Amino acid sequence: MSARIGETVSAVEGLNSPLARSCHVGNNTSNVWGMLSMFPNSFLLLYDHTVYSLDENCFPWLVLDSKGSIANCYDHKGNPASSWNGCAVNHHLKTMERKPNILNYGIYAEHEGVDLFTWHYNQISSLSNRLNGSEVLTDSQALLQDIELLSSVITYSAENKALDLLFNRWVSISKRGNTTIQSISDIAYKNGEVQITVHDHGKVFSGRADKLIHLFVENISIVANRTSAGERAVISGYPWFTLGFAYIVTTMREAKLSPAQKDFYHAGGSSSQYYINNQVFQSEFTRLWTHLGNEGFLPSDGQLSMIPTFCCQLFATSQQGKSYINQLLDIWDDFCSRNAEQIELLVDELSVATSPSDAAASATTLLNPNQKKEIKSIVLLFNGVDKNKLPVAHISQVNRINYNKFGAPMKCFFQTDFFWPRDLQNYSWANIELFLKVISELFCDDPEAW
Repeated sequence: MSARIGETVSAVEGLNSPLARSCHVGNNTSNVWGMLSMFPNSFLLLYDHTVYSLDENCFPWLVLDSKGSIANCYDHKGNPASSWNGCAVNHHLKTMERKPNILNYGIYAEHEGVDLFTWHYNQISSLSNRLNGSEVLTDSQALLQDIELLSSVITYSAENKALDLLFNRWVSISKRGNTTIQSISDIAYKNGEVQITVHDHGKVFSGRADKLIHLFVENISIVANRTSAGERAVISGYPWFTLGFAYIVTTMREAKLSPAQKDFYHAGGSSSQYYINNQVFQSEFTRLWTHLGNEGFLPSDGQLSMIPTFCCQLFATSQQGKSYINQLLDIWDDFCSRNAEQIELLVDELSVATSPSDAAASATTLLNPNQKKEIKSIVLLFNGVDKNKLPVAHISQVNRINYNKFGAPMKCFFQTDFFWPRDLQNYSWANIELFLKVISELFCDDPEAW
């Protein structure tokens, strides 16, 4: 996160393949749309295998209004749950009934005469096209475009007894009709065949690699059609990706199209740049890259950098709003200048942290009362004139009811232009990330601001 924003934008614009920004199908946030505006050579890669009641990113079973207020809620059976309408999204997530293994794409609810999951997909597709002319792809749709490459990787991994680097979960329909995802407990290899076992479900697959590929392709074709057409997905059961492989699939496609390329990029969300610093994730990701590099699917000396796009939300939809953001940056510049050593340390801390909580709190304590008052005052003035809203915040599993990243709903951005503050691209990603976290800390106990 230490790179300057402008340097990253220039690097991405020079790539042969558009930058993938991964997010979930659902209520996408302002930083997503800001990123598409900032990076013309980019597109949204929608993760279609997200888990109901545990998805704190996009909530596809909800339709959100401003400040994370629920406009429409549906339960895991697709029935309206209007008692939640008007509630704060964090309150809903904290107190709703947990269904930790149910996939969101298996929820079939009707919203405005359309399947809700498809309604979200259509909204995202339309806004993406408006902002930079890009085509949205879900995981399943993208995989079908590169199925020959994926088939080769599965075959190679099966031959080298390394399918666990690709798959760690199994998707199936339960006896109650729910689309569920379970952890794979074992992948065994015997007499040229693969055997996959799921805890509490026993053996779910036995056969050669070509049979596994056929099963996978058959089912993701159903899922891809389910998302775009709104049709019920009657799947028969199939393996699903490890998190590391979900990132690397796009990278393999880029490597195939540009064999000389060594530096690859993936745009993450509000927490991606932190959980990738986890040592377990790092270790497994390195194993996976080495495994694929050995066969030439990736350059063995290449690297993948995660772009932390959360600060792409610092835009305005009006000239007056832009002037208020510039005023905020003036205060921040003066603050950073007066506390240069401490801020440099905190920015470095963010670059290797697994959570930004400590750095955000530490930076906030350095502000004097007048600076705090001035920042809050300008934020409220900005909110009074602009369709975009501040603060927006996200720290995974934070225990703050008001702390959320849904300042402005998607519908606000269909008929507006984006205005960027002066010199934003001269800042580092981590510096602006820290600033936004500080703003959120200042408002965290003020429910009227969210």
